[in-house]
Amino acid sequence: MKYFAEENKMTTRVAEAVVQWIFPFSTYCLCCGKPVDGTRSYSICDHCIHHITWGNVRIDLEAESRRLSRPSCLDSAVACVKYGLYERRLIFDLKYDGKTYVARAIADIMADRLTYGIPCGPASGISDGSAGGGFDYIVPVPVHRDRERARGFNQAEKIARHLAGRIGVPVLPRAVRRNRKTAPQRSLSAEDRYINLDGAFSVNTADFGRISDSRILLLDDVYTTGATAHQCGRVLKEAGALRVDFIAFATGNDFAHGFFTGE
Repeated sequence: MKYFAEENKMTTRVAEAVVQWIFPFSTYCLCCGKPVDGTRSYSICDHCIHHITWGNVRIDLEAESRRLSRPSCLDSAVACVKYGLYERRLIFDLKYDGKTYVARAIADIMADRLTYGIPCGPASGISDGSAGGGFDYIVPVPVHRDRERARGFNQAEKIARHLAGRIGVPVLPRAVRRNRKTAPQRSLSAEDRYINLDGAFSVNTADFGRISDSRILLLDDVYTTGATAHQCGRVLKEAGALRVDFIAFATGNDFAHGFFTGE
């Protein structure tokens, strides 16, 4: 089985290289596919970029914790955009259509969010105003090995590796592992999502030494109810992490504030 998993990953890397050669980055809009030039931010055309709801987005973890009656296992949680039609298109193209080059654009957006969007200070996990300041490692939220084998990659890991190159913080790609398959989250309430994921994650014993006394940037594509992020944060804290700050590309969370309305 390991051979087939490695073969699948190799096929994905080759396919990605071919796509990049045929459709080089900054040639076509990642959202709609229309031609763009290299001056377009994140390789997104003017029409699509104006339909994305950007923001200096923070999740009010205290309010979320009170409403859901569960402890917060994160020190901060931020996002870059509101989860909507155009934002979802980018995420779905990456996760389900194998367009792994989208991960690079999302990582660029995250790097700019970390550099310019999060105020400095202990509440943010950023100590010096630079993108990598305050973090020792980036840890992507894992998917179950069966899903990763079928898809050929973990989208959060793809984003994390590109972000690492931008901000100079190393990735621990297998620090958190998903121990079991869980019921689909879509049909569950916020409370049931959290219960559904209880015990689903653990820290890889090989990474305990790195996690202990470290400041972790936990990363995923979407923050919905926060159940996944908080369960991952919990096991990282139990493994000795000093801080766990979270970043997502998009969120539709009720406790998210700081979207730009354009007004």
